[in-house]
Amino acid sequence: MTAPSWTDRDHRALQAALHAADAASLSRLLARPLDGAPLQFLGEAALVPGVDPAAAARVAAALEERDGPGDDLLAAEIAAALGTAPPPEGRPLPVDLEDVALAMSGGDFGAEACIDLATGDVRPRIPGDDPEFDEWVEEREEGEGVLWIEQDSREAWRDMERFAASVDDDHLRNHLLDSIRGKGAFGRFKAALGARPGMVEEWYLFQGDRERGRARDYLAEEGIRALPPRRAEGG
Repeated sequence: MTAPSWTDRDHRALQAALHAADAASLSRLLARPLDGAPLQFLGEAALVPGVDPAAAARVAAALEERDGPGDDLLAAEIAAALGTAPPPEGRPLPVDLEDVALAMSGGDFGAEACIDLATGDVRPRIPGDDPEFDEWVEEREEGEGVLWIEQDSREAWRDMERFAASVDDDHLRNHLLDSIRGKGAFGRFKAALGARPGMVEEWYLFQGDRERGRARDYLAEEGIRALPPRRAEGG
């Protein structure tokens, strides 16, 4: 892995521009070199109204070429937004893919989490007795329903393996690969990332991008066309 042209600073600028729906700033960011860029995040930026169509199409092409988790689905969303293809199949639902990814990994949400199919909200169930959650689920199952999110922590380990294998320095690559063998792999891997300045940030961009794509794939398998939360009113 050579030093990527896309940095953590760029990603922070992207997140700020996405939050503000700043089409001009997003267009400039999308026009930058895409080496090492978190394309799942950039693809969502390409869907913001007013973004330069040429920049959006360029990101869609990069997604199709990379062909990682969820990349084909997001490229199809961009094509639909540009009017060059029909909308993808599935029930449109504005949903926070970061929340879905966290629930899929069994992270902060604990044992269980589900999606409100009326609003796209992701809600965790507190381990043990959680009568408020049970009542919430019962109310929604009488209406639009909920989708229980399946968990699989194996993909998180595979992400570490993929990232480590992409490092161009032989010694560092082997050090990272050794760190993920056996129990306690996650802690050792994060400690090993500190061997090179900026690699922790590179890892988090890599991990977040793949998790977002997997969440998109998972929802598509459940018949859901994931839309960014900001499009809840626009449809």
